[in-house]
Amino acid sequence: MLLFNSKAVYIDDLIKELRQSGRGIYLGRVFVGCVVYAYDIILLSASCNGLQKMVNVCSSYGMRFDIRFNPSKSQTAVFGGQGSSHLPLMLNETIIK
Repeated sequence: MLLFNSKAVYIDDLIKELRQSGRGIYLGRVFVGCVVYAYDIILLSASCNGLQKMVNVCSSYGMRFDIRFNPSKSQTAVFGGQGSSHLPLMLNETIIK
């Protein structure tokens, strides 16, 4: 249980950094820019640019704490907007599918 608790501390701090980045989705004043379950995280943003900034926060955080986010296990989905004008998102210098 101690191992999981220490990972939870890491995740809590990452959530704080994501919230402080000013990116992501808010419902009123409540930050809902990420959904976390165990070791999985879903990032939510109103724009591809905002989402890339959130991915960069995660990448930077991971480098500081020796946590590797795996681009091959990551995916993107775009809902709404006009056409497919979204930018390819990058994680650790690799395009996310």
